[in-house]
Amino acid sequence: MGDPKSQDWAIGYWKGDQVVAVASVGRDALNLEAEQALERGDQAVLRKLVS
Repeated sequence: MGDPKSQDWAIGYWKGDQVVAVASVGRDALNLEAEQALERGDQAVLRKLVS
């Protein structure tokens, strides 16, 4: 999601139906929220962030 040319994007890495990692450029707040969701195992938040 986002635009790689403008250095503003995020991507989720999936294993089956689970988001197992998130990478981003230019989206620090999203990255922090994803980190917390990964620690909690909150797939609903992770799916929202990378969809």
